Amino acid sequence: MWKFVDDTIASETIPKGNLGNIQSIVDRLVAWSSSNKFQLNEDKCKELRISSAKQQHNLNPVFQVA
Repeated sequence: MWKFVDDTIASETIPKGNLGNIQSIVDRLVAWSSSNKFQLNEDKCKELRISSAKQQHNLNPVFQVA
């Protein structure tokens, strides 16, 4: 039996000049969900980027690895 999880958030603040680590955070969340028999609903997963930088950065999208 699988359980569904609602309203789970993974976030990070990246200081200016540093690299983010959100992909590894998402990877750990996916692994934890799988080992605890929770199923993430990919259709409801959203990626929201908020930045106050004057120049936009081209960042790779975050994706779920099963």
